[in-house]
Amino acid sequence: VSSMSGERMLSGAALIGKKVAVPDAPAILKNGQPVESTMNLTNGADAVRFDVLNAKGESVRNKVLGPQTAGNVSWTWDGLDDAGNALPEGSYSIKAQVANQGQITPGSVMTLSTVRSITQNANDGSLTLEVDGGKSVALSAVQRVGI
Repeated sequence: VSSMSGERMLSGAALIGKKVAVPDAPAILKNGQPVESTMNLTNGADAVRFDVLNAKGESVRNKVLGPQTAGNVSWTWDGLDDAGNALPEGSYSIKAQVANQGQITPGSVMTLSTVRSITQNANDGSLTLEVDGGKSVALSAVQRVGI
């Protein structure tokens, strides 16, 4: 059992420095690198609106995507505001609204965030990933890993 636990921790450690999709994680703008986000649409949508909010909760950038089929919808924020100006490095958030058949509902946005550390639960051996911005997510909840 302890050998399996050690192997699980080592395999989890391989994720350090990689990006994982985390629901409602902060969008960390750093070194001019774009921020990738995705959301899953169960039934598709007439339109999807992504909003980038600064630390004060003010919208600094929005993007409306037209009709979308069911499945994953991705959007990459380039770090610019609506006027095309580069925004300062820091923590932002990305929210989404889904329009479908006249109804507007919030969407759950997953932001690709860099894994900073791994913690193993002593009781059940499960792994928790800590990502940029201090958000934590269970390894079992991770659906996408990138570089």
